[in-house]
Amino acid sequence: MDSAISKIQQCKTAEEVFAVTNALLTQVESISSAARDVPGPKPIRSASDLRAWLRELKAAANPDCLKETSEIFGQLFSWLRAAGRKLEAMGYRD
Repeated sequence: MDSAISKIQQCKTAEEVFAVTNALLTQVESISSAARDVPGPKPIRSASDLRAWLRELKAAANPDCLKETSEIFGQLFSWLRAAGRKLEAMGYRD
């Protein structure tokens, strides 16, 4: 998890943030069918898309989730929040 957040923090442009974020999303979807079922926008191209993903992850994470799914959603949520904070720090607006 620290590695993913570190990659996001090293980004210099919004395009790099989106590239890293989409790569992380692809990686998570390759190992989790639950993540593939979350109806967030793909690919992520804006801060609005990031916020939509955060809302969808909150809605999908419920008490009935398996522990593994809950952990994966938690990691993805953390990564997307870090990406959103990075965009804010860059002054990115959409």
